[in-house]
Amino acid sequence: MCWRRIPLVAAGGASLVLALGYFLQQAWAKALWPLPEGRLSYAFMAAILAGKAVPLIWIGLSAEWGALVGYAFGFGCMYGLMAIYTFLLYAEQRRQPLLLYGGVTLALSVLCLLLLGVTSRVPIADARHVPRVMRLAFFVEVGVLALVGALLVVQVAILPWPLQPESSVLYGFVFFGMALYFGYALFKPEWSHSRGQLLGFLAYDLVLIGPLLGLFAPPGPVSWLGLIAATAIVVGSGLLAVYYLFVQKTTRVWVVTKPPETTGAPASGRRQ
Repeated sequence: MCWRRIPLVAAGGASLVLALGYFLQQAWAKALWPLPEGRLSYAFMAAILAGKAVPLIWIGLSAEWGALVGYAFGFGCMYGLMAIYTFLLYAEQRRQPLLLYGGVTLALSVLCLLLLGVTSRVPIADARHVPRVMRLAFFVEVGVLALVGALLVVQVAILPWPLQPESSVLYGFVFFGMALYFGYALFKPEWSHSRGQLLGFLAYDLVLIGPLLGLFAPPGPVSWLGLIAATAIVVGSGLLAVYYLFVQKTTRVWVVTKPPETTGAPASGRRQ
């Protein structure tokens, strides 16, 4: 394995371990979050971490370094906003976990922005155009993510489980980061700039669908409208990901043969 792949696969693996810790509500994982939360909030954090981990592992295994650009842009902005807000909370509350979390998110934001600078000019191997229906779905997805993010930042109770005001703002920044990640795929509608988003959302959906369905049982959710909307989004985005990753004939091919890098010679390989 190329040495450049190891950090990405390792980072993705560590994120999956942390996601499992949150999903199982392990004490060591809960201690890393600066605010006390409920079961559904930890499941949500597990889904986000799984959704961030799988694209990293795919990029590391496939060596599709250009696909890091959208990832680094979206999550770099997300971590930056979270760091600023957490430092502001620390200035108000003077709690050490907030200072530590702010430092970690600031470091992750800087790391993402460095990755953005390093990979912004790297060509991608799989430049197949994204199907028009999928681009339309991404456009809707970006709008929904941005709207939910804005409502959470202003502390509107839109999620189907109760949130602390501070958690609502931080989760809003998470949705903003995802909106930017999907938005980059609209700006660069090549397949390598979209596969990571679909893989990430599929992982997110698989982790969160069980806890969401569990809310349909008594005592029920905080908001039935929020629960129905959240479940519909998770099911819809999951089906979209499964179809284009594994069913649709023109996009389910994962290995694209590159033409030889010679001038004047006919290409021996052909794009799928």
